[in-house]
Amino acid sequence: MTGRTKDGSWQLGVRRTAPLSLDFVWQSLVDDPPALLGVDVSLEVGAEGETGGMAVRVRSLTPRVVTRMSWIEPGWVQPSSLQLRVLPAATGTTVSIAHEGLPDEAARLRLLPHWTERLESWLGQIEGPAPVPTLYEWAGGSDAIRRLIDAFYDRVGADDLLSPFFPGGVTEEHRANVALWWGEVFGGPDTYTREHGGYERMLAHHRGLGITAEQRHRFAATMSLAADDAALPDDPEFRAALMGYLEWGTRLALQNSQPGAPVVEQAPVPKWGWGVAPPYQP
Repeated sequence: MTGRTKDGSWQLGVRRTAPLSLDFVWQSLVDDPPALLGVDVSLEVGAEGETGGMAVRVRSLTPRVVTRMSWIEPGWVQPSSLQLRVLPAATGTTVSIAHEGLPDEAARLRLLPHWTERLESWLGQIEGPAPVPTLYEWAGGSDAIRRLIDAFYDRVGADDLLSPFFPGGVTEEHRANVALWWGEVFGGPDTYTREHGGYERMLAHHRGLGITAEQRHRFAATMSLAADDAALPDDPEFRAALMGYLEWGTRLALQNSQPGAPVVEQAPVPKWGWGVAPPYQP
């Protein structure tokens, strides 16, 4: 909606879409109308407010759909009409501002960027910062984790230090289960806990193996190479988190695998995060 109307007045329209539910957007408007309007007024029919010479009166209200109000500024002969509407959108909710009955083109040219900036700022405030993705999400989900595990065990089969742990070769079941473990550790579904015994099952696999320091180091290094083979994200933050888990996990496995070693018998599956270096998102 732009330009001049048949009655000689001027109008403008601004709309933006945010990945938020309609109910949430409408309630945010009801809870704090001044955050969007810049005028101290409540969102109730008949409510009036004034800030900096701008006077507003709420004329009508259809919850979760639209509100209409009169808007007048110093020097205007008569009030204009301001309409705020929320509409469902494929990617969230669209908020529309229509300002009609403006006295002249100068008012329109001034208020168009005003409402554009206020709407974008308000949506940014209620949307909040983008959530930090889990390592699982950043890696690419279950398919990416499975590629990593397959690439790792493909290398293990030809490794003189690691292959003795799998004298009959690495089975499909083992690969699938380890992928579920890694997926859960990195923030994905808790399938390993629910269906495969969780931490206690993984602990049992390592007890009595007698892992050497050299084998531990080879395991971590091989998994790092497998991440390249599997084309996992190579940004420093993700790879630092990956190697952090490998260092922690392999050292714990080394300790737990020794004969007579004291172990923690019961614990949840660890949830690994970004540590001190969250993902770089410009």
